[in-house]
Amino acid sequence: GARVVAAGRDQRVLDELVARGVDAAIRVDRPHDELVAAIAAEGPYDLVADYLWGAPAEAVFAALTRTGPPADRTRYILVGMSAGETVSLSAIALRRAPVQLAGSGVGGATSLADAAAGYAEVLRRVCAGEITFDVTPVPLADVESVWPKAGSDRRTVFIP
Repeated sequence: GARVVAAGRDQRVLDELVARGVDAAIRVDRPHDELVAAIAAEGPYDLVADYLWGAPAEAVFAALTRTGPPADRTRYILVGMSAGETVSLSAIALRRAPVQLAGSGVGGATSLADAAAGYAEVLRRVCAGEITFDVTPVPLADVESVWPKAGSDRRTVFIP
């Protein structure tokens, strides 16, 4: 029953996500004010899983001041930082749209047991066909020729 909004730079990938059921897709490679408006238009947000950080995160926090949380707060999980390691965050963003900010990944607070349980649930859903992955299987013997290729929107999985 969740409404899902995806964000990214590759329009083809965003279009594919919408075709697969994502409710809305937002391109992040646009001027800050346009990005803030686009994010705000799709809100409010219960949960943000951020793999980018940097300028896109700044736009999200600015948008949250316009939409506010859906109930009492927005949970914001920082997973990656491919768009930058730091952000500029105004205090008013946290006052107008209370955010619970947490990190996930290397250095995060999740216990090994909780992480294992989460992965087990993901694998259960994969086996049940509820989750699919777009991957390109490649023989391990071809690793040297495939590894340097960049720009793919699909994940490469090396198989023995």
